[in-house]
Amino acid sequence: MRINQLIQYYRLRHMQTIKELAETLNVTARTLSSIEKGTKPSQKTWEKIIRVIPYQAFSDVESEALQMALNQFFKAILYVEYDAATTQFHQLNDANLSQSTFVIPWTLYQYMFAIHTQYAGLDLDELDHELELLVPYMTDAERDIYTVERAGYFFVKGQLSESLKHGERVLKSVDNRHLKAINLFLIGATGINEVGRIEASIHYLEEAEAIFLEFANYRRARRCQAFQLIGMVHGHRYSEVLPHYHALKSAPVSEQGNAQLDAFIEGTLARYYAFIEDYDQAYSVLSQITYQSSTNFFLMLYTMYQTAHQSELLTHINLLESWAEPINNPVHRRCAYALKSWLKAADISHFASNLKAAFEAALKTNDYLSIMLTSKVAIDALKNAKRYKEAYHLANQKLAILRENT
Repeated sequence: MRINQLIQYYRLRHMQTIKELAETLNVTARTLSSIEKGTKPSQKTWEKIIRVIPYQAFSDVESEALQMALNQFFKAILYVEYDAATTQFHQLNDANLSQSTFVIPWTLYQYMFAIHTQYAGLDLDELDHELELLVPYMTDAERDIYTVERAGYFFVKGQLSESLKHGERVLKSVDNRHLKAINLFLIGATGINEVGRIEASIHYLEEAEAIFLEFANYRRARRCQAFQLIGMVHGHRYSEVLPHYHALKSAPVSEQGNAQLDAFIEGTLARYYAFIEDYDQAYSVLSQITYQSSTNFFLMLYTMYQTAHQSELLTHINLLESWAEPINNPVHRRCAYALKSWLKAADISHFASNLKAAFEAALKTNDYLSIMLTSKVAIDALKNAKRYKEAYHLANQKLAILRENT
């Protein structure tokens, strides 16, 4: 990003016209307009600019080192070397890159890092907003990364339909094969959570896995296999679940230490037990997972309610805002709120209404996990509240979704 673009970005970011910023800088609007078009400012004008606009300058040697570090950060995220990526993130975070000509790759790679690791120390909405402003200044390669990763942004936010729609819309526009595999992975990972999209999504994941193997990106390939396990659960291909799970667990030792992936795989096993209504086994699996993944928070919420562990529910719900991975899924948050209200007031009709609202929210996003688990609790609550017609209608909606997904 050139300096003139950085100045224009600053102006747009602060929602100022050329005239307004020129007045702040104490230069003419004509001078500022000329600078934004690429004219080099005089030394006197430059001094006025940097008094107002934060600008971190680097020598050629420093710039070369920073560019290399940024490339390493990107590669570490791409190849799922998250420990190295975390170290590089903290080192780069001290360099004030957001106030320099490196603002685009730095913001873009933070965005990637937050999406793929769900790192709680970064605000995804803020990063997405910044990148939308930066799009006009991006290279084609940078724009491709942002376009692909945006599907991941919607996925993390729980906006599954939007994620899937976006991912499929841009699939043919990305030429880089490695990025295409990321896009296929994100579409597949989203689609297996969507009603009626499971088999197609497993195909996307298999295609992504094959491309990752071409680049010796074995960790990404294994994540494709892990998401295929969810597809087997959601597709009710239960006879395939345990063999696929055991194959995943027999992966090389270098991957065994990845707490986040292990939590994902074990959480999927718990999801399987929840689907076949073996809640005690689901609780047993979840209680042994140390990494706090956002989906596992919801699964634990559900299995605690369905087992003899209801006394632990309120403690678990109170961890909502301090969980390692932020709970962005609005349905999961609604369910936590419904349970908390019920634990405090024991009003079954109010509880049923809150759960029905959570189910309807899940329907809007086509979130299969949320639909299946929320519906069962909502139906039971509606029956207990003697709201039988609503319970019957909700049960029919669930049955129709089951038929579409099997």
